[in-house]
Amino acid sequence: MSRASAALQILVTLGLATALVATALPINLAALGIWAILVEGWVKRRARASGGRAGVIELVVQLSTMSVLVLAAAFAPGKVVDQMKARQITLPRQSMTIGELQDPQPYQQPHPFRYGISAPGNLADRVVRFPARELSVGEFMAAIEGQTPLRHRFGHCGNEWTILWGGDCSFGLSFRLPPR
Repeated sequence: MSRASAALQILVTLGLATALVATALPINLAALGIWAILVEGWVKRRARASGGRAGVIELVVQLSTMSVLVLAAAFAPGKVVDQMKARQITLPRQSMTIGELQDPQPYQQPHPFRYGISAPGNLADRVVRFPARELSVGEFMAAIEGQTPLRHRFGHCGNEWTILWGGDCSFGLSFRLPPR
Protein backbone atom coordinates (compact mmCIF):
# COMPACT_ATOMS: atom_id res chain seq x y z
CA MET A 1 0.00 0.00 0.00
CA SER A 2 1.35 3.39 -0.91
CA ARG A 3 1.78 6.18 1.62
CA ALA A 4 -0.75 8.27 -0.27
CA SER A 5 -3.33 5.50 -0.04
CA ALA A 6 -2.67 4.98 3.67
CA ALA A 7 -2.89 8.73 4.31
CA LEU A 8 -6.16 8.93 2.39
CA GLN A 9 -7.62 6.07 4.42
CA ILE A 10 -6.67 7.76 7.70
CA LEU A 11 -8.10 11.10 6.51
CA VAL A 12 -11.35 9.40 5.50
CA THR A 13 -11.49 7.68 8.90
CA LEU A 14 -10.85 11.01 10.67
CA GLY A 15 -13.58 12.69 8.63
CA LEU A 16 -16.10 9.94 9.31
CA ALA A 17 -15.11 9.83 12.99
CA THR A 18 -15.77 13.57 13.18
CA ALA A 19 -19.18 13.04 11.60
CA LEU A 20 -19.85 10.21 14.04
CA VAL A 21 -19.06 12.21 17.20
CA ALA A 22 -20.26 15.68 16.20
CA THR A 23 -23.55 15.01 14.40
CA ALA A 24 -26.88 13.75 15.64
CA LEU A 25 -28.90 10.71 14.60
CA PRO A 26 -29.23 9.48 11.85
CA ILE A 27 -26.23 11.23 10.30
CA ASN A 28 -23.78 9.78 12.81
CA LEU A 29 -25.07 6.26 12.21
CA ALA A 30 -24.75 6.77 8.46
CA ALA A 31 -21.12 7.86 8.98
CA LEU A 32 -20.47 4.75 11.06
CA GLY A 33 -22.06 2.54 8.41
CA ILE A 34 -20.05 4.12 5.59
CA TRP A 35 -16.86 3.72 7.60
CA ALA A 36 -17.61 0.04 8.32
CA ILE A 37 -18.22 -0.66 4.61
CA LEU A 38 -15.00 1.13 3.63
CA VAL A 39 -12.96 -0.67 6.30
CA GLU A 40 -14.26 -4.03 5.11
CA GLY A 41 -13.14 -3.21 1.58
CA TRP A 42 -9.76 -1.88 2.72
CA VAL A 43 -9.08 -4.94 4.88
CA LYS A 44 -10.03 -7.38 2.10
CA ARG A 45 -7.93 -5.52 -0.47
CA ARG A 46 -4.97 -5.36 1.89
CA ALA A 47 -5.27 -9.06 2.76
CA ARG A 48 -5.38 -10.02 -0.95
CA ALA A 49 -2.43 -7.81 -1.82
CA SER A 50 -0.15 -8.51 1.13
CA GLY A 51 -1.55 -11.49 3.02
CA GLY A 52 -3.89 -12.11 5.93
CA ARG A 53 -1.60 -10.55 8.51
CA ALA A 54 -1.59 -7.22 6.63
CA GLY A 55 -5.38 -7.29 6.59
CA VAL A 56 -5.47 -7.82 10.35
CA ILE A 57 -3.04 -4.93 10.83
CA GLU A 58 -5.25 -2.71 8.65
CA LEU A 59 -8.28 -3.67 10.74
CA VAL A 60 -6.46 -2.98 14.03
CA VAL A 61 -5.27 0.44 12.79
CA GLN A 62 -8.76 1.42 11.67
CA LEU A 63 -10.50 0.18 14.82
CA SER A 64 -7.88 1.81 17.05
CA THR A 65 -8.15 5.15 15.24
CA MET A 66 -11.94 5.20 15.42
CA SER A 67 -12.03 4.00 19.04
CA VAL A 68 -9.55 6.62 20.24
CA LEU A 69 -11.48 9.42 18.54
CA VAL A 70 -14.86 8.28 19.85
CA LEU A 71 -13.53 7.84 23.40
CA ALA A 72 -11.81 11.24 23.28
CA ALA A 73 -15.10 12.85 22.25
CA ALA A 74 -17.08 10.94 24.88
CA PHE A 75 -14.76 12.11 27.67
CA ALA A 76 -14.11 15.61 26.31
CA PRO A 77 -15.08 18.50 28.57
CA GLY A 78 -17.62 21.07 27.52
CA LYS A 79 -20.71 18.90 27.28
CA VAL A 80 -24.03 20.75 27.38
CA VAL A 81 -24.61 19.43 30.93
CA ASP A 82 -21.21 20.80 32.00
CA GLN A 83 -22.12 24.19 30.53
CA MET A 84 -25.47 24.10 32.33
CA LYS A 85 -23.79 23.28 35.67
CA ALA A 86 -21.44 26.25 35.22
CA ARG A 87 -24.29 28.76 34.73
CA GLN A 88 -24.71 31.31 37.51
CA ILE A 89 -28.02 31.78 39.29
CA THR A 90 -29.16 34.11 42.05
CA LEU A 91 -31.44 32.97 44.83
CA PRO A 92 -33.58 35.34 46.92
CA ARG A 93 -32.14 33.92 50.16
CA GLN A 94 -29.22 31.75 51.14
CA SER A 95 -31.52 29.33 53.01
CA MET A 96 -34.77 28.10 51.49
CA THR A 97 -37.18 25.27 52.15
CA ILE A 98 -37.93 22.60 49.57
CA GLY A 99 -41.47 24.01 49.45
CA GLU A 100 -40.11 27.45 48.52
CA LEU A 101 -37.78 25.92 45.94
CA GLN A 102 -40.70 24.06 44.39
CA ASP A 103 -42.23 27.42 43.44
CA PRO A 104 -39.46 29.35 41.64
CA GLN A 105 -41.84 32.01 40.27
CA PRO A 106 -41.06 34.72 42.86
CA TYR A 107 -37.42 34.86 41.81
CA GLN A 108 -37.24 34.50 38.06
CA GLN A 109 -33.69 34.47 36.77
CA PRO A 110 -32.46 36.99 34.17
CA HIS A 111 -31.47 34.00 32.01
CA PRO A 112 -34.14 31.31 32.07
CA PHE A 113 -33.20 28.44 34.33
CA ARG A 114 -35.80 25.72 34.39
CA TYR A 115 -35.92 23.18 37.13
CA GLY A 116 -38.57 21.23 38.95
CA ILE A 117 -38.70 19.49 42.29
CA SER A 118 -40.90 16.48 42.87
CA ALA A 119 -40.75 15.80 46.59
CA PRO A 120 -43.10 14.17 49.08
CA GLY A 121 -44.94 16.50 51.44
CA ASN A 122 -42.77 15.55 54.40
CA LEU A 123 -39.79 17.25 52.70
CA ALA A 124 -41.57 20.58 52.04
CA ASP A 125 -40.28 22.13 55.29
CA ARG A 126 -36.72 20.81 54.91
CA VAL A 127 -34.33 23.79 54.79
CA VAL A 128 -31.51 23.80 52.27
CA ARG A 129 -28.58 26.11 53.03
CA PHE A 130 -26.66 27.26 49.98
CA PRO A 131 -23.03 28.42 50.04
CA ALA A 132 -24.10 31.85 48.69
CA ARG A 133 -27.07 33.60 47.09
CA GLU A 134 -25.15 33.79 43.81
CA LEU A 135 -23.93 30.35 42.88
CA SER A 136 -23.53 27.98 39.97
CA VAL A 137 -26.18 25.45 39.03
CA GLY A 138 -23.66 22.76 40.04
CA GLU A 139 -23.39 24.27 43.53
CA PHE A 140 -27.20 24.55 43.67
CA MET A 141 -27.48 20.86 42.80
CA ALA A 142 -24.79 19.81 45.27
CA ALA A 143 -26.47 21.68 48.12
CA ILE A 144 -29.86 20.10 47.47
CA GLU A 145 -28.39 16.62 47.05
CA GLY A 146 -26.13 17.00 50.09
CA GLN A 147 -28.94 18.07 52.41
CA THR A 148 -31.92 16.07 51.14
CA PRO A 149 -32.56 12.62 49.70
CA LEU A 150 -33.44 14.23 46.34
CA ARG A 151 -31.28 13.51 43.28
CA HIS A 152 -30.95 15.49 40.07
CA ARG A 153 -31.59 14.54 36.47
CA PHE A 154 -31.23 16.61 33.33
CA GLY A 155 -34.09 15.83 30.97
CA HIS A 156 -33.57 15.68 27.25
CA CYS A 157 -34.68 13.67 24.30
CA GLY A 158 -32.38 12.14 21.72
CA ASN A 159 -32.79 15.06 19.33
CA GLU A 160 -29.50 16.87 18.83
CA TRP A 161 -27.69 14.45 21.17
CA THR A 162 -24.11 13.85 20.05
CA ILE A 163 -21.16 11.95 21.46
CA LEU A 164 -19.12 15.16 21.58
CA TRP A 165 -21.71 17.52 23.11
CA GLY A 166 -24.05 15.12 24.90
CA GLY A 167 -27.75 15.81 25.40
CA ASP A 168 -29.27 19.24 24.93
CA CYS A 169 -31.01 19.54 28.37
CA SER A 170 -34.14 20.73 26.59
CA PHE A 171 -36.42 19.64 29.43
CA GLY A 172 -34.36 21.29 32.15
CA LEU A 173 -33.24 20.03 35.53
CA SER A 174 -35.40 18.02 37.89
CA PHE A 175 -34.99 16.71 41.41
CA ARG A 176 -36.78 13.68 42.78
CA LEU A 177 -36.36 10.78 45.12
CA PRO A 178 -34.26 8.01 43.58
CA PRO A 179 -36.11 4.85 42.53
CA ARG A 180 -36.06 2.11 45.13
